[in-house]
Amino acid sequence: MEKVQYLEQEVEEFVGKKTDKAYWLLEEMLTKELLELDSVETGGQDSVRQARKEAVCKIQAILEKLEKKGLWKDLEQSGSLLLTWPKNTWFG
Repeated sequence: MEKVQYLEQEVEEFVGKKTDKAYWLLEEMLTKELLELDSVETGGQDSVRQARKEAVCKIQAILEKLEKKGLWKDLEQSGSLLLTWPKNTWFG
C-alpha cells in the first residue's frame, strides 16, 4: 500500500487534463495496483478478504478523484464550465 499512498499524493498534486501524459500514467499505475489486488488469494480468510476490499475501495476513490480533476480542467479550458454551473437565482 506504500505505492498507493505515493500515487494518492501524486493525484492530490495533479493539475491537468485527461489527455495529459501525467494523467494517463497515474491512471495506468492505479489500475495496475487494482489488477495486482485481483490476484491476491484470500484462502478463505475474512481478514485478508476485508483488507483487499478496503484497498480496492481506496484505489477506486483515488481514480475517481483523478478523473474529476482531469474533467474539471477539461471543462475549464473548453469554456464548458459555464454550461455546467448551477443557475444563480440572483441573476434570474
